[in-house]
Amino acid sequence: MARSLWIGLLLLGAAWALRLPFLTFHSIWLDEAVAIWIAQLPLPTLLERTMAFKEEASPPLYFLLLKGWMALAGDTEFVVRFFSAWWMAFGLAWLWHLGTLVSRKSNRLIALALGASQPYLIWFAQEARVYGLLFALSAMSGVWLLRALRKDCLRYWLLYALTLAAACYVHLTTVFLAIAHLGLTVALRRPLWSTRGGRGTMAFLMLAGLPLAWQAWNGQQGAILWWNPPLPPLKALQQLLTAWTVYQASNPRLALLGALYGGLILILGAWKERPVRASLLGLMLGIAFRYLASQRFPLTSPRYWMSLTPLALAGLAAGIGHPTWRIWALAGWIGLAMAGFQDLWSPMSAKEDWRGAAGWVAAHSGSHDVALFFAEYIRFPFFYYYRKPLDHSAFAHPIPDPARAEETLLRLPIEGHDTLWYIRAHADWADPLDLMDQTLRARYPVRMEVFPEKIRIRAYALQWTRPSLPQEARPVTHRFASGWELVGFQHAGKSGVAPHRWGVFPPTRQFHLTLYWRRLPDADVNAQLRVVLIHPDGIFQIEGAPPRGGVLERYPLSSWPSDAVVVDDRDFLLPADIPPGRYRLILTVGRPDGLAESLTLDVIEVRR
Repeated sequence: MARSLWIGLLLLGAAWALRLPFLTFHSIWLDEAVAIWIAQLPLPTLLERTMAFKEEASPPLYFLLLKGWMALAGDTEFVVRFFSAWWMAFGLAWLWHLGTLVSRKSNRLIALALGASQPYLIWFAQEARVYGLLFALSAMSGVWLLRALRKDCLRYWLLYALTLAAACYVHLTTVFLAIAHLGLTVALRRPLWSTRGGRGTMAFLMLAGLPLAWQAWNGQQGAILWWNPPLPPLKALQQLLTAWTVYQASNPRLALLGALYGGLILILGAWKERPVRASLLGLMLGIAFRYLASQRFPLTSPRYWMSLTPLALAGLAAGIGHPTWRIWALAGWIGLAMAGFQDLWSPMSAKEDWRGAAGWVAAHSGSHDVALFFAEYIRFPFFYYYRKPLDHSAFAHPIPDPARAEETLLRLPIEGHDTLWYIRAHADWADPLDLMDQTLRARYPVRMEVFPEKIRIRAYALQWTRPSLPQEARPVTHRFASGWELVGFQHAGKSGVAPHRWGVFPPTRQFHLTLYWRRLPDADVNAQLRVVLIHPDGIFQIEGAPPRGGVLERYPLSSWPSDAVVVDDRDFLLPADIPPGRYRLILTVGRPDGLAESLTLDVIEVRR
């Protein structure tokens, strides 16, 4: 017993080691930011909004606990995700007990090892949502149910009822776990209604779940569920088994291999041990009801399998643990898990990079700018990171035609500002033809555009001239012989740039420069204004290009006014293999006769 306990503690330590170092690797995304926002609401408002099942589909228990945790520890990325990781680790300890009850005692360490190394659980342990708590309560309820079935004790039945009811108030998909438990008891020939404790448990769960069911039903009436169409049965089964083995493997062959491995191991476990057979039958019943529900509700995401995961891991442990093939089965699991790890901590698996999006806007926005968010709710993750003052508007209604886009813009208070930051995500359902962006392009010049993971940011020049140099710019007074005066410039590369490190994360492989010009009376309107980044050895150079649909494209030099400062934007797309070094940022004004004048604006350090 002591040896088994020490090995279990080592496995829990390994589980922490696979979770804690990477808690902040990915940016907070929409669902996490919404959870943080809800937890910050006043208590009556929190209860009202979570029980309405309109803005948020999860009941209030997780948000109440998160609210208390944030009051004690704060709301940083690490803190809010540590809360989920802690609950997941707590659930792994209960998985150890569940593995003992589902099959032989020797399989409990295998169950714990599977949970500690499963990419699926590692991923959701690093997300500030309900899933860590849901896993813990699901594992606990399974333990108390099996103990109550073995020993008809009122205390066990009460603990089972309380933990399952608590799980229902964490996430509505707990209903599929309850169905799985019901199927398990029938398969064991000990149906819940056959004992007084079981009947009391059923009555308690019905009473506790009635307010939840009523509110959820009313909240979903008239809802438009446009996302996640239901999958074909075989595709859904493959997704399930892949999630429980390699999770979100980018390699289709690896995903198929994971699904085949998971299915084979579960079948072997059920074939060799009768208690496992009962658990597997209950699990299959829960899966079947979940699939039927996915025909009406958007439940195709793998996260909605979380409540059934403890039973699945206990069944996998029983299949792996049989002495005949234990070594080969464990080797297969280790190989699949390690392959799954590669996609967990890769920039390509990022959901949304609001950290980078907010950083880009903060680095380039001015004091007279305004932001427009589409859809409305993406403000939550953006302002989780963005700390500067920023006027903003938002909307989330459909844009079926150009007239509605024009009408929407007229209603929004965006005029009178210098630059409009149009920030779009989660809006394909409302504007699949991108009519809002087309309308903005027709009205205003583009200043810059950047595409963080699953986010689009485009800045439009509401005013392409300024009465004077903005306070954010670096002043310069340099008159060129061709009649153009540079009065200032602005960029975000003061501390250097490192395109090798960015990957899909902004500030992307894009270096943005803004020039501020004044036209003199004798200006040559045929002059060529060029900016280049040149390697110190001269072996590499990149020219800054004006944005498509920008000021230079829409307003030729001949139309530039002489009584205002003109905003001229340039983008440098830095290749991943750019040599490191201190690059000179050189502005050149060329004349039609071939002569040119140059000015070194700055030195930009490019790092690896």
